[in-house]
Amino acid sequence: EYNKLQDQIQIIHDDLKNMPEKLGHNRYDVVTCNPPYFKTPKQTEQNMNEHLRIARHEIHCTLEDVISVSSKLLKQGGKAALVHRPGRLLEIFELMKAYQIEPKRVQFVYPKQGKESNTILVEGIKGGR
Repeated sequence: EYNKLQDQIQIIHDDLKNMPEKLGHNRYDVVTCNPPYFKTPKQTEQNMNEHLRIARHEIHCTLEDVISVSSKLLKQGGKAALVHRPGRLLEIFELMKAYQIEPKRVQFVYPKQGKESNTILVEGIKGGR
C-alpha cells in the first residue's frame, strides 16, 4: 500500500510447506528466498524476541524445506536464488543437488573491505547440468 503496489502484489500468510499445493507445482521461473540462517539453538541461546527467533533460526522451516519447496514450485530450467551464510554453503549445494537444482552461481558478500564474507548469494537451475 505504501508503494501503491497492492494491485500487483499478493501477500500469502501461510506455511511455506503448503505453497506447492496452494500455488501449483512446476509453474515458476524464479523462486527467491531469504530463509532462517541458523539451525535451532539450544534453549539457553535462543533470542527472547519470538519474531527474531523465528526469522533467524530453523524453528518453523529448515533449509531443506526451503530447497524442497523451491524445487516443487520451479519449472524445468527455473532458477532458485537464496541468501544465506557462508558456513552452510556445502549443505546448500548438497541439498540443491538432492532436489534437482544444480548450483550455478555464488557471490560472496563482504560487510567491509578486509573483513570475511558474512553472506552468500546462491543461484541454481532446476534440472541444470
